[in-house]
Amino acid sequence: MDLCDLQMDGDKVIGGSTFRLFRSGQDALVLDVLTLAVRQEPNICGRGYGTMMVNVLKALVLQEARDMVRRRPTRGMCL
Repeated sequence: MDLCDLQMDGDKVIGGSTFRLFRSGQDALVLDVLTLAVRQEPNICGRGYGTMMVNVLKALVLQEARDMVRRRPTRGMCL
């Protein structure tokens, strides 16, 4: 997942986020978004850059959840 492709305007960064993703218990992931900012300029505001950043963060959580399931050891599997 690439946050930079849609977040660059020439050489200027137009948005960013500070977040942490951590496991709560065995089966829960928590995405804690501390800061999400988008530059306040006429050609930037209202273009959906904040929404795009949130959607990428959600996709990151889903990918990590899938990876957690794959890494989970199988216990007493009956076929």
